[in-house]
Amino acid sequence: MKKWGRTSLFITAMLCLFVAPVIFGFTSHAATGELAAGSTFNTTLKSFIRSSANVNSEDNTIKKIIFATKPGKPLINLKSKNVGDEVTAYYDQSDKEVYVCCTSKIYLDKSCASMFKGFAALESIDFGTGIIDTSRMTDANSMFSGCKGLKQLNVAALNTMLVYDMQYMFYNCSELVSLDLGTFNTANTASMNRMFCNCSKLEALNVTTFSTGNVRDMSCMFYNCSSLVGLNLASFDIRNVPEEDSYGFLGGCKGLIYVDSPSIIDREFGYDDNPGDLGDCSIGRVVVDDDKDGVADSADTYGYFISSTSSHRYIFLDAIERAKAVYGSTFTPAQLPGYGASAAVSAAGNNSGIIVDGITYKIGADGKATVTSIGAVKKASIDKLKIGDKTYPVTSISDESCKNNKTITSVKIGSNVQSIGKKAFYGCKKLKKISIKANKKLKVGKGAFKKINKKARLSLKGVKGKTRKKLVKAIGVKVK
Repeated sequence: MKKWGRTSLFITAMLCLFVAPVIFGFTSHAATGELAAGSTFNTTLKSFIRSSANVNSEDNTIKKIIFATKPGKPLINLKSKNVGDEVTAYYDQSDKEVYVCCTSKIYLDKSCASMFKGFAALESIDFGTGIIDTSRMTDANSMFSGCKGLKQLNVAALNTMLVYDMQYMFYNCSELVSLDLGTFNTANTASMNRMFCNCSKLEALNVTTFSTGNVRDMSCMFYNCSSLVGLNLASFDIRNVPEEDSYGFLGGCKGLIYVDSPSIIDREFGYDDNPGDLGDCSIGRVVVDDDKDGVADSADTYGYFISSTSSHRYIFLDAIERAKAVYGSTFTPAQLPGYGASAAVSAAGNNSGIIVDGITYKIGADGKATVTSIGAVKKASIDKLKIGDKTYPVTSISDESCKNNKTITSVKIGSNVQSIGKKAFYGCKKLKKISIKANKKLKVGKGAFKKINKKARLSLKGVKGKTRKKLVKAIGVKVK
């Protein structure tokens, strides 16, 4: 009887293990939604296109990756592959889109290294809202490396609290125009080696929340970010970064006009020191402008950031001279939008881009401005661009400049605009209000307003008759 009693007790205990989660409603997320490690996920997606693909091969086909509870297309038209525990990837060959789906939340692996590496044609990654959980992620090495087609990337869904490796994270994202990393927690990060290296079109970068006290390697961190003009590094602490692991830190950033330096520097910090295996690192000498009036505080010039326990505003003399060729001989950094406050709003003195209120512009030799990108703004007004005491007419909006923007709700386009590019506002699901004061020269590219909010309405003024009818047809939105 004693033996049977022990056996009965054991059976009862085991039943409780199985039944209790059902009764009390708690389960472990380990059962479902576990995504494969980054490199495995990478090769599985690439195998939709080429069966012999590997993590280091380049994919030039897939244009969009979407994380969701279910595909946005009928399953009959999609190929599928397993990419985790009850996580399935579906490939839409016609639109070159991949849906990564699970009915429960998708938990990313500890290692997200190389997850999207080499997807050269990728135009967007949609992490969804409340779809993914990255709280266990520790390795983000090369996570987006080689995504040459990405122009914008929303990474607000990424929890980086445990991440120790961010080296090469955005390496060779050569079309990326803006990047907001204000949600990143880098307290445990040890390596940022080449993190933004060769992001040559990056015009706006927010790293103002970075805590770098544990970082040991920052070599070539911003190397060849040649379109950056303003950069706020005031939250940085480089005491634990050896000199040999900081070479090329800002090397080749020839567009930089000003930098708020790291707050804690324990040596003369050579921001463009070359280890000997890089291209031209030199970006010239700097002066201190701590009162932020656009003029040097003293006659002292430096080829490094001085040792300090507080951040200094530095301005780059060579870049200012190049800017004068664009803005005139009286140009000073103080004329740049936001210069007196911070580097959150920046402008490119080499004419590659000016960012005002979240909209990126390019000024041509004829003094006319073009919208090249619209960031995370709710309302956009496009007609004139004012910099200092100069005003430039905005005459065109580039192809795909606001494509798939998840924030914009209304746009006002003025009479200076003569061209709205192909798919300029394509896929802007929240865009409901469009106001255009048109001129007779206005041309609207194919699909400029396609797949926007179904309730969108258009207010069109300035044109009549056949011209008006032609524009309404091209825009494809109901007129109020």
